[in-house]
This record gives sequence, structure tokens and C-alpha cells, in this order.
Amino acid sequence: MVEIKVVAWDFDGVLDDNFKDGKFIWADNFDLDIGQSHTVFEDFIFGNNLRDIITGREDIRDRIARWADMVGYDEGADTLLDYWFRKDNLPDPHTNELMQRLSDRNIRQVIATNNEIQRARYIENQMGYGPRVE
Repeated sequence: MVEIKVVAWDFDGVLDDNFKDGKFIWADNFDLDIGQSHTVFEDFIFGNNLRDIITGREDIRDRIARWADMVGYDEGADTLLDYWFRKDNLPDPHTNELMQRLSDRNIRQVIATNNEIQRARYIENQMGYGPRVE
């Protein structure tokens, strides 16, 4: 029998049940809730060298602030990030229960994700995964 020593979890679509039919569901009501085009937002945020954001060379908050200025979104980057992260907070009960069972057996766990630093902090602190993983 192979002894499991560590489990590396993917976050989006695994620990967080936020991906359906090929898209992230947090933005389903973006146009109505925010009063701006999600397509324009997505193109601006993700279509322009996402690598700089994921690697930490650029803070996503700064890029969102530029988008907000461009489209006239007066609420600002922090409000948009708060909206996004709250709407995307959809823990999957089944994988999270499995995660707890592994913790009860003292099996080490990590989250292997390419989320940028703002969302990673939210996952760690507001969603409560920090104490659950290394």
C-alpha cells in the first residue's frame, strides 16, 4: 500500500466550485451588478499579458484601476475586487470534506494554483484556507 504524504489541491474548479460549462460563474451577473461590460473587463484584465499579474510583476489591483478609469467605473479597484472575490467564494463541499478527512489523518496539503497575490490572500485569509494548508 502506498502511503500518501502530501496532497496538492487545485483551487478553481476543485476546492472552489466556481467553474461551470467552460466559464467562471462569478461573472454571470457582472454586466447588471457592475453596470459595465464583462467582455471589456475580461479582455482588458486577462487579454493583456496576464503573465505579469500571475508572476507578481504587476498587481491586478493596478490593472483594474486602469480599467475603471478607462470605462468610468467610479467605485474603484478595491470595490471590484471585493465583488469578484465574494461572488467567486463557492467552496465545494465534497472536496472540502475530503480535505478535512486528510487533515484528520495528518496528511500534508498544499494549494497549487496560479492565482495572483490578491486572490491568493483572499483564499488564505477570508476563505480560511491558510490554516488548512502549508
